[in-house]
Amino acid sequence: RYKEKILNNGFAIKATPNYSALGLKRVVMKVKVADAYADVAQKIFAGMSDQCYVVGYAGRMPEGGHVLHAALPRKHEEAFRETMAGLVEMGIFERTEFFNCDQFRVAPMRAECFDFEQGNWDYDWSKPLPLDGGTANATVWDEAEFDKTDLLLIKELSKDGTQSLKDVQKAIKRVNGVDINYKTLVWHYAHHVLARHLINGYNVEWHGVKYDFDSERKRLRP
Repeated sequence: RYKEKILNNGFAIKATPNYSALGLKRVVMKVKVADAYADVAQKIFAGMSDQCYVVGYAGRMPEGGHVLHAALPRKHEEAFRETMAGLVEMGIFERTEFFNCDQFRVAPMRAECFDFEQGNWDYDWSKPLPLDGGTANATVWDEAEFDKTDLLLIKELSKDGTQSLKDVQKAIKRVNGVDINYKTLVWHYAHHVLARHLINGYNVEWHGVKYDFDSERKRLRP
């Protein structure tokens, strides 16, 4: 039922790394990709994920453009900003705007604002909800001890949190060429990743790409 109702209907479940415990600074940017590169924006962001600390991106509504999330060592922040300025000078981005985020949380999905009959959002963008008190009181962790095995584990779980540790072991070997003993991987997961709070938990992301509203309505009609 879990696979049928969640995993097979456009949902993704991903681990959320504890960036402060990993000694990383969270930076959020609003960017506007130049029109000449708009069709390859996702490829640009994927390349930035491999080369310059970008950990996620999303489209902006209703004004357009994208929001990029980066997690970088504090000592490299100035170099990172210079790299982003260089992309503007090269004409790849029209503009960028930076926001420092000492604390961060994922906003709730607000399913009550989604019209499941029509398959679209019904939300008054002129009246955003106020932040709740939990945002201001988010926990900031001291930097913890970790090693390469821990980072490889977190990397795979942040891509797909539904993987078993056996799957993670195979993915690390396939992607990184590192063959980690399974018992070693389990020990690191229990005694480092969990015990040292190297992940903050798991988030459910909905892309809505596998949900057919017309066929679902027909199926549910008496």
